[in-house]
Amino acid sequence: LPPRLRVAVVTLEPGGDDQRLDALATTAERVAAAAGVNVLAGRRDATLALVLGVEDTTVTRSVVGQVLHALRGAVGAAGVSACVDWSADLRDAHRQARQAIEAAAFAPEGPAVLFDELGLLRFLLAPSDRTDQLRFARAVLGPVLDYDRDHQTQLVATLGAWLDGGGSLTRTAAALYVHPKTVRYRLRRGAEPSPRAPSAP
Repeated sequence: LPPRLRVAVVTLEPGGDDQRLDALATTAERVAAAAGVNVLAGRRDATLALVLGVEDTTVTRSVVGQVLHALRGAVGAAGVSACVDWSADLRDAHRQARQAIEAAAFAPEGPAVLFDELGLLRFLLAPSDRTDQLRFARAVLGPVLDYDRDHQTQLVATLGAWLDGGGSLTRTAAALYVHPKTVRYRLRRGAEPSPRAPSAP
């Protein structure tokens, strides 16, 4: 298997014997492999688990969509974990895929729900530990945190004050003892995908 993996969980409609359910698991594995993805499939009762050697979100969505299309009429719901290292404990990835299924009612419509796309919803649906929360914050704010550290700026602190101030530039500026234009500048800088130091004049 490649170094980065995802776990997809597919619940099947109840009914049918073991032979039919085994055939569905074989079909799912065959379709994913035909899409060029390294895959391992297994079944317990009416639940399929697929370990997919795919990292890219678009490719993941395409492959899982093809699998679900091949299983049409037999699928109840499907969820896909975030990427994990191949050496990781896959129970966490399996838990993420299950959480994605639980989020189906709230998540964007599609053939499957990807854990990557749940945002803060993942914390509302299931308990999480500090490690999960830090990992999420790092994924969302990583470039801004790095920029603050490397340039001794206050982008994250400004964002926090702005949220505390209900989105008011005036209240944020008063709390930070800066001009509202400074707050606006920092918020714009923090919103950039990868903040950069200002270029020299």
